[in-house]
Amino acid sequence: MIDVEAEQELLRKHDAIVLQHPLFWYSCPSLVKEWLDLVLQYGWAYGENGTALQGKTFVQAVTCGGSSEVYCRAGRHGHSL
Repeated sequence: MIDVEAEQELLRKHDAIVLQHPLFWYSCPSLVKEWLDLVLQYGWAYGENGTALQGKTFVQAVTCGGSSEVYCRAGRHGHSL
C-alpha cells in the first residue's frame, strides 16, 4: 500500500528526487509505475495548479543486468538506453 500523502510530503521536503530502479522490459517495474501514477497526481505534480515539484531536481538512475555492449543499436537488443 502506497501512502500517497506521506510520499508527497517527502517529495515536498527535498530539493532533489532520485528514482532508482532496475530496467524491466525497457521500463520500470510495476510497483514503481504504480507509485508514479498515485503520487505524482494531476493537479499536484503537473497540470493545472500542479506545481508541487517545480524547481526540484529529478534524476532517474536505471540499473540493468547486461553490459553496455548489449544495450546499443548494434548490440543484442538493438536499442540503446
